[in-house]
Amino acid sequence: MIMEQDLMFSGGTFAGYVLTGVMYFVLPAAVFFCLRRYRAIRLIPLAAGMIVYLLSTRFCDIFTGMLLRRQTIAIQTAAAACFVGLFEEPGRFLAMKTPLAGIQSTAAALSYGLGHAGMECMIRGVRQFRILNIGQRLNVNGISVFLSDKTTERAAEITAQIQGYADKTLVLSVLDALNTVTNVGVHLALTLLIYKKLREGLHPVRWLGLACMLHVSLNDCGISMSILGGMYFSGIMTVFWGIGIIVLVWKLISGSTVLDEIRYQMADSEGYVSY
Repeated sequence: MIMEQDLMFSGGTFAGYVLTGVMYFVLPAAVFFCLRRYRAIRLIPLAAGMIVYLLSTRFCDIFTGMLLRRQTIAIQTAAAACFVGLFEEPGRFLAMKTPLAGIQSTAAALSYGLGHAGMECMIRGVRQFRILNIGQRLNVNGISVFLSDKTTERAAEITAQIQGYADKTLVLSVLDALNTVTNVGVHLALTLLIYKKLREGLHPVRWLGLACMLHVSLNDCGISMSILGGMYFSGIMTVFWGIGIIVLVWKLISGSTVLDEIRYQMADSEGYVSY
């Protein structure tokens, strides 16, 4: 049994959550201003990416809840993390084919990808600071403040969850920060993959299937590696897996041409207003 005085957030744990929380907000902003420098930001696709992310993850949660309604919340959450790529990538695909999304150029596609990734980052960033608040309350008032009026079963679940938060080390947070970088890169890469293959018109549904497979494999990598080798091994492998996906997509879409299109605006003359 965990004694109340033993369950606390260390200084390294606090620093780690601050690091990842700040990274979740700073990274999308950095990408935004980088694209803006090259006049490659399109506001409508950016907003479309944010909306599609919210809708696709919500549909995933509903589907998982219906499929696993008799399972615990923890199991449903883990399953949703595995399945979410099967909802996000079709969402990208449909957004590309919807005229209202305004994705008619490489710059617009990148803006969409940034909106998609940025919304995910902001939600996760808010969660990091909520955990920081939990840690502060825990260190000041003890675990009892979270367990009042709870059933024995619910109290055990809450204690286990807070224990998981408190066990996160600074090294794990650094790995999470690196994963944030690769995850944003993967979102941008998969967006460009679907956009480019739709433009080419060569079996776009097959490329959608590849995007789904790559996205699901990234999420499943973290979960499976944590079971096989622990959280440190999972963090390291997920970073390398994300890099591998980015490199693969780079080769599939001839990434150097994308850089040229953005740098020189060679394929961005549709008349959209830059921000």
